[in-house]
Formats: sequence, structure tokens, C-alpha cells
Amino acid sequence: MAKLKFRIHPLFLLIGIASIFLGVGEIFLCYLVTVLLHEMGHAVVAKHLGYELQQISVLPFGAELSLQNDNFTPKDEIKIAVAGPLVNLVLIIIFVALWWIFPTSYYYTDLFVFSNFVTLVFNLLPVFPLDGGRVYRAIISKYKDTKTTEKIVSITAITLSLLFFLVFIISLFIQPLYSMALASIFLLTGAFNFNKNAIYKRRIFTKNYHNNFSKGCNVSIIAVSDTMPLYKLVKFINSQTYTIFVVYDSNNNLKKIIMEKNLNYLFTQYNSFAILKDII
Repeated sequence: MAKLKFRIHPLFLLIGIASIFLGVGEIFLCYLVTVLLHEMGHAVVAKHLGYELQQISVLPFGAELSLQNDNFTPKDEIKIAVAGPLVNLVLIIIFVALWWIFPTSYYYTDLFVFSNFVTLVFNLLPVFPLDGGRVYRAIISKYKDTKTTEKIVSITAITLSLLFFLVFIISLFIQPLYSMALASIFLLTGAFNFNKNAIYKRRIFTKNYHNNFSKGCNVSIIAVSDTMPLYKLVKFINSQTYTIFVVYDSNNNLKKIIMEKNLNYLFTQYNSFAILKDII
């Protein structure tokens, strides 16, 4: 944990200053402490699993933990993702218990508990890059190929974004909930900007071929054009089969056979957008 650094986004500082002038500095501080504790939960579990930590970035709408190498398996991704909300849940339980023992403590800690509750619930939404979205994506990727996983995650994010925006529109006729509009924008951004290359890396660099072969697995043979970018090959890979790519040129002549395990080498030697005919 000694190498873990903290970076604060300039816009976050402006929001903090504005909060103080608007008289809501206490709320700002509660959420700041809450998200930092949330991210430390991720950091502790990631460190325990053997991942190198870089920094915690405090962003305008939350915080983000950066790892030296995020090529983790779906199983590890679930463990790391769940750790953050679990911290919020434990804090809620502790302080609610404190209210029961010392009722007057409620007046000093109610805002902190509420900020933990909001952070917990929001992060459990099945939208990337939220923790619920990471778990959702990791589970789907165990059974679906990369292209299908991307599509399902994106459609879910868009649907929830529209629901949040609908709630915002309805609230305009009662009492405006601008937080719903911000949440809608955030979720919609996540639908199109999640790191797809990270999915590719996790799929090919962490797959245990020895275990698959020892148990026996189906083989999938995919015919592709030599004009296809390298990264698109990974969309055909899933955990249930071993994929063999047969590459043809524009004249339908066989140019190359690429085994799934050889993609590891190709991705370390070439850009993921490189065209197959330039590689083979």
C-alpha cells in the first residue's frame, strides 16, 4: 500500500470550493470520505490478490482506483468490485448499531450513513464502470463471447440511463431532481466509453488453456478475411471453446492458420488495430 498515490482532479477542487460557498461543504466532505473509503476497499482486496496499485484518482463524480496491470480474471474482477460496496455496507451497519447504543450519535453521523447508502446503491447498478457493472460484465463474459458481452452491457446502461432521465423529466412537474439528470448522463457515458480493449486483454491473457485441455473442450473454427483488424479476433473467443482462425485473402486463398493461444504473442508484438495481412 506504500506505493499507492492520490490524484485530485482540478474540477473536483472547484466543486469543493463551490460547495463551501453554497453552505453544503459538510455534504461534500461526507461524500469525499465515503468514496475514498470505498476505493480503499477495492485497493486492499486488489493488493491481497497480488495486483500492483498505482493511484486513487478523486474525480468530479467519484473516485477511481488504477492498477499497474488490470488483466485480471473475471473471478478476481468480481472480488475487487464487490469490496467497495461491502465497505459501505459495513460502515452503515456499524453506525446504525451505534445509533442503537448511543441515540444522540445519530445527529452527528446521519449524513455520513446516508452518503454511504447512496454510494452503495448507486455502485450496485449493473452499468460499467460502476462496481455492479464490473460484476455484471464479468459474469456474462464467462458464458458469452466478447462481442455479445459488450452489446449486453451497453444495452443495459442505455436502458437505465433512459429510466433515470425519465424520472428527472417527471420530477420537473413536482420537485426537480437534477441528480437524476447527472446520473443519466454518467450512465450513458459508461455505455459507450468502457474500456473494450481491457475486455480483450482479460479474455486472452488470463484464459487457462491447460485446465481447458485437461478437461476437454470444444474447438471452434472461424474463417476470417486478412483485412480484419487483430482486435476483432478476440470477439470470437469465449471460455467454453478453443478457437482456431483460418485466414483467407481476397481471392479466397488460405493465407494463415492462427491458434487462439498465439494471440497472446500477436498482441504483445503488434497494435490491436493492425490488419491481419500486415501481420502474417
